[in-house]
Amino acid sequence: MYKLLIIIMLLGAANHAAAEKLYVIEREREAIAVVDNGKTSEIENLGSMNHALVKFDTGVAYVVGRDGFFSLIDTKTDKLVKRVKVGNSGIGFTFCNDYIAVANYDPKDVVILDRKLNITKKVETDSRNVGIKCLGNLLVFSLMDKDEIWVLDAEKEFKEVKTIKTGGEMPFDALLTGDTYVAGFYKGGVALLDLKDFRYSEKIIMAGQQTVFKIPHFGTWGVAGQYAYIPAVGENKLIIIDIKDYTYTGSIEIAGLPVFVVVSPDGKYLSGGTAIVNQRLKSVSLW
Repeated sequence: MYKLLIIIMLLGAANHAAAEKLYVIEREREAIAVVDNGKTSEIENLGSMNHALVKFDTGVAYVVGRDGFFSLIDTKTDKLVKRVKVGNSGIGFTFCNDYIAVANYDPKDVVILDRKLNITKKVETDSRNVGIKCLGNLLVFSLMDKDEIWVLDAEKEFKEVKTIKTGGEMPFDALLTGDTYVAGFYKGGVALLDLKDFRYSEKIIMAGQQTVFKIPHFGTWGVAGQYAYIPAVGENKLIIIDIKDYTYTGSIEIAGLPVFVVVSPDGKYLSGGTAIVNQRLKSVSLW
C-alpha cells in the first residue's frame, strides 16, 4: 500500500458538464494518478513528488517536483510531453505573461522558462526563494535567507525593478490577493506590499515556541472579503490581516498548529489545515 499526498485537481470536460477528471499526486510512486469517469491511469516518471505542485493551462498541466524536475503534460491524452531539470530542489512556480518562473531552494536562483519548457534565463539570488507570484508583468518573490522581497519586470527581460529589505526575518511563503503581496515571516509576523505603488508595511509578531513539524503554507483560499487568514508559526492560532488598510486586526485561537487555511465557498466558515478549527465568519468578526 503506498501513501498518497492528497492534492486533488479538478478539470471539467469541455463538452460534458457532469464529466470531470481527478489528478492525485502519488508521492512514493513518482507519478500522478488520473481518475476519469471511474477509469484510472497513471502519468509516470515525474521525479520526486514530495512537495509537488501542479498547475493547469489550456490543454496542458505543468508539474514541479521537489528534485527540480519540471514536467509538461498533455491533459487531453494524459501523457508526459517533456521533462526538464530546472534545479535540485524546486519549491514553487507561477505563470508570468508568456513565461513560467520557478523558485528554487537549490541552487539559489529563479529559473525562467517559455511555455514549451525552454530555459530562457536564470536569476541568481544567493538565497532560497519562496512565495513566487505574478501580477501583470511584475514577478515577485521572497528571499528566505536574505530577508528581502524582489520585484522583476517580465517585459524588461526580468530585470529587477524593486528590492525591499524586510524587518521581519526569514520569509517562508506568500499569497497574492488583488494588488497586494502578503508574505509571512518564520520568526513571526507578516509583510504587505502593494504592487501598484510599492507601498509597504509589516507587522512583527513574536513567533510561537512549539516545535514546527511542517512549515505553514499560504494560499488565496485563505482570503475572505478584505481579510486574509494566515497560519501562525509555532503556535495554535491564525493571524488576521486587513488587506485594505494594511493592518493586523487580531488572531483566532485554535486547537492545533495550522498548516493551511481554507475558507468555504460560501464565505461562512474557515478551517485551519491540520488544526481542529471551524469558525463562523460574519462580516468582519468571528462568532
